[in-house]
Amino acid sequence: ARLGRLASLILSSSLASADQWAGEVKRLFDAIELDDAAAAEQELEARHMYRGDPEREEIRAMRASRGPAVYEAMWGPNEWTVTGALQGWDVCERLQELDLPTLVVRGGHDLSTPLVARTLVEGIAGAREVVLEHSSHMPVLEETEQYLAVVRGVLRETEEGESF
Repeated sequence: ARLGRLASLILSSSLASADQWAGEVKRLFDAIELDDAAAAEQELEARHMYRGDPEREEIRAMRASRGPAVYEAMWGPNEWTVTGALQGWDVCERLQELDLPTLVVRGGHDLSTPLVARTLVEGIAGAREVVLEHSSHMPVLEETEQYLAVVRGVLRETEEGESF
């Protein structure tokens, strides 16, 4: 392991550009054929945020502690409208600065779409992608064992000094 710096990086359902993310989520939202905007937003969440049991303890706790004012101040009124402090946030040009084994992991139905993930994978030399096909934005809760196996594998390879 490298002392004093990161040995590897795992980016889970992540992004490099707020505008790209918002554009992709808007595309997913527009594909939902419901006339009622609130119902369409719920459907977006059911398809692309969390596809599992909505009564799971972690989901209930997340909903109970959610801070809508903070979310709106940082991001905006929804996932496809960036008006908050993160408006214009983009690190695409800086991805090449990352020089360490990097895993990009996401769900097959994730808000982190193939385009969003490809930006990370192509921008970081040697990065690789793992897609958990039955998950959306929370693969750690939707395919927990598979997710943990992937993470454990990366950690084991990093510890052994291998480049995964």
